[in-house]
Amino acid sequence: MKKLLAVFILILWSTSILAHGENRYGIDESSLVGSELPKSGKAIFANQRINLYVALNSGEQEIHGLVTQKGIITEFTETEVETPTLQVYTSETVIKEIMEAENQANELQRALRDGRITYRAIGLKNKIKFRVVGVLSSIASWFRK
Repeated sequence: MKKLLAVFILILWSTSILAHGENRYGIDESSLVGSELPKSGKAIFANQRINLYVALNSGEQEIHGLVTQKGIITEFTETEVETPTLQVYTSETVIKEIMEAENQANELQRALRDGRITYRAIGLKNKIKFRVVGVLSSIASWFRK
C-alpha cells in the first residue's frame, strides 16, 4: 500500500504546486509526460483522467489535469481534463506538508484520513475500485498499529 500511496504523492506532487516549466521543487513538468507509473500504482491509476483542485494560500484555486493510459502519464494540463474519472481536492499547504514530511506516505494517509485531501471517483467501476482500496488500506492499518 505504501507504493500505491507513493504514486498518489507523485500525482499530487507532479500536478499541484506547479508553476510553468519547472515547479517550485525544481521538477521539469514536461518530463512527466511519457513517465511510467510504478507497477504497484498501475492497478488503480493506469487509466485515469484526474482533475486536481488546489486551494492556494493566496485564496485562489489552481486546477490541473492528468491523464494516464496503460500506466503511462500521457497528458498534463493546467486546466481540467474533460470527462474526469477522479477528482482530487486539497490545498497548497497540505501538499507542502506532505512533500516536506520525513515520512510522506504517513503524512498522506493522515491527510486523507482527516479530510485535508478528499477525492471523488466518477463512474461505478471507479467508485468500486477506490472503495476496495480504501477498505484494504483500513484493514492494513490495523496491523501497523
